[in-house]
This record gives sequence, structure tokens and C-alpha cells, in this order.
Amino acid sequence: MVQSIHKQELRELSEWWKSIDGATNFPYARDRLVECYFWILCIYFEPEYSVARVLNAKIYIVLTTLNDTCDNFGTYEEVQALVKAIERFLPHKIIYTYI
Repeated sequence: MVQSIHKQELRELSEWWKSIDGATNFPYARDRLVECYFWILCIYFEPEYSVARVLNAKIYIVLTTLNDTCDNFGTYEEVQALVKAIERFLPHKIIYTYI
């Protein structure tokens, strides 16, 4: 039963990624949809947290794509400006572990 829930969530994530045409719009980004989902699955493993798993997996996918965008196209100054803007939005130091 739980495996069918996970398959449905992965199907939903795949459809979402296809709907935003992620592979075409971000060809330089790592294709880590399933990996992102499994990282979140380690945190929210109970079956009743389906919405949290899907939402957090989407956030993790967007952050991974943002990271790849900065790595491929951002100059040092542009990335620093982005980090400062994110710090103003999120005053916590969470962002340093990712970017």
C-alpha cells in the first residue's frame, strides 16, 4: 500500500516537472527528481505526510535547479547579490549550506 503511495507521488512530481518543461528549459540542470524525492522521503516517511513530501520535493528540485543555474551562468558578483537577497528574505543561515 505504501509503495503505491510513493509511486503516485513520483508520478505527480514527474508530471509537474514535465508541465514546466524542466528538461527543455533547464538542460544544464541535474536530473535529480527521484533523488530529491528520496531525500524528502527520509524525513517524511509516514504515509500520511504525502502532501509534505511532494511539496518539499518540489522545493528541493527548484533549489537544485537554482544552484545549477548559478554554477553555470552566474558571475561571482551576481551570485553574491542573489545570496544577499535570499538572506534578506530568509534571515536564517540555512542558505549557506546549499549555495
